[in-house]
Amino acid sequence: YRRQRQMCIRDRIAVATELDIDDRSIIEAFKNFSGINRRFQVTKNITVKALPLINKPTNFSGAVGQFDLNIISSKKELAVSEALELEVEIKGNGNLKLFQLPKFNLSSSLEIFEPEKQENITTLISGMKGSVKDLYTIIPQKPGRYTIPKISFVYFDLSSKTYKELSSSPIFIEVEGLEPRVQLNLSNTSLKIKINQIDIDLLP
Repeated sequence: YRRQRQMCIRDRIAVATELDIDDRSIIEAFKNFSGINRRFQVTKNITVKALPLINKPTNFSGAVGQFDLNIISSKKELAVSEALELEVEIKGNGNLKLFQLPKFNLSSSLEIFEPEKQENITTLISGMKGSVKDLYTIIPQKPGRYTIPKISFVYFDLSSKTYKELSSSPIFIEVEGLEPRVQLNLSNTSLKIKINQIDIDLLP
């Protein structure tokens, strides 16, 4: 038990009280004081344990909790220079703001922009809950069949006290059409033929 001085104000009357607070049942200690503004402070010593080094994966980025990995592509068929959105989401319970999301290694023919980061996190007494996302914009520069390779995400599971790895499935993208440079050359060629045809028509 710990004795603490408490100041309460109600209807402009200041009341000073001293209460014995049992740390194991703080709510019970105050349940008979309904309607009074109560403020108290409890000090506890917390011991932080280091994560195990044995079997620690090299791609572990500090995630601790329980998570799921989701990869979503807005399109699987598109034309050259048409954009698609690729979403990387980590969802669950844990230290959602304290780790990096996995990255992609894509073909040089796929132009990829810096991701837009999105968070939907609720902080509870038990910790953080929600999701974090990286939203990529990708624009193919050439036709063909492309693979967005699988990515992996490693976290430390507090329940089993082990490292766990989540992996996505590869995503296949079909791109049709011509490269922008080829389209431009064809346009210039058509224009020259048309001009030459007009020149011929004007000859006597």
